[in-house]
Amino acid sequence: MPGHSKFVRSRPMQRRRGFFPESTRGQYSRRCIDTTPNDLANFSVIQAQAGLEHPASQADNVAGNNRGIRRSVFLVSICRLNDFCQLSDVGQRRKHNEDSSAVLPDLGLAMVADGMGGYKAGEVASAIAVHRVLEQMRSFAEENRPGGVDDESGYTRASIAIRNAIVHANEEIFDKANGIPQCAGMGTTAVVALFYDDAVSLAHVGDSRAYRLRDDKLELVTHDHSLAQRIADQNGEGGTSKPAPKNLVTRALGVERTVRIEITQTQFIQGDIFLLCSDGLSDMVPDDEIGLTLGKYTANLRQAAEALVAKANEKGGRDNISVVLLRPRPATGKRGRGLIPRLGKRRA
Repeated sequence: MPGHSKFVRSRPMQRRRGFFPESTRGQYSRRCIDTTPNDLANFSVIQAQAGLEHPASQADNVAGNNRGIRRSVFLVSICRLNDFCQLSDVGQRRKHNEDSSAVLPDLGLAMVADGMGGYKAGEVASAIAVHRVLEQMRSFAEENRPGGVDDESGYTRASIAIRNAIVHANEEIFDKANGIPQCAGMGTTAVVALFYDDAVSLAHVGDSRAYRLRDDKLELVTHDHSLAQRIADQNGEGGTSKPAPKNLVTRALGVERTVRIEITQTQFIQGDIFLLCSDGLSDMVPDDEIGLTLGKYTANLRQAAEALVAKANEKGGRDNISVVLLRPRPATGKRGRGLIPRLGKRRA
């Protein structure tokens, strides 16, 4: 409902997923297997040990470090999300669901996280990521600080706030993973979108994705941090073709003390539809089918989300499937205010 956070974290699942660090070649650093059921309304002992609150009880005020940002003369106007849909499904082969997702319509914020880990840990990692990013972005919004762009980095203040929130979540997940035996080896992917003025800042780690549909054309905005994507990139540069396992990510929150976050900044226009999803959708449904499905149900995001989940399940549903669809409206009421004139990708 408008004015309220919509949070979805279904039950955890049993899955096999690996982390393949970008600095390592020819070996797997972690295998994350076996989690057990847990409902959002009844957090487990392990989640209590991890210091994870129920969404309704989040109260920590974690301020981002935005020193060095040069202030502009205008204020950022948050784009309130009036048209969105959030859906998560366990899939056909998993017993439980480790995905977490959230939409804060009043803050123009949305997120999807795909957990991985040992006993009860995958769901903890994804839930921590969502909770900590949401609470820090609430703090950012409440401070109502001036907008603007840092001349040195090229980031908007909103992008830096998202980056700081993800860094904070990564540190907490890493500390829990190394401090609580049941959480050893846990981690999560993440993709976050923040809409303001006529712009969007997207931050991602891992293989959870963001797409944009404009004029019936689907564009993949993010670039997977996965072994499969690395091999595809190498093949595209004339490298030798190799098998590309899809269950190995090269970046994830919580598996190392520091994390590299990719930030994408771009403008949007009236009518654009953004899709955030876990790899349970993108691994099962080709991009062209995703685009055709969104185009068919563009007038009804609920029907579009249900159709996407159904397609993933029809094709085998090998993993959990999380979908967040968003149709933002420019807060300025004008097209092309010029805060972010073109799409740019930078690493933080």
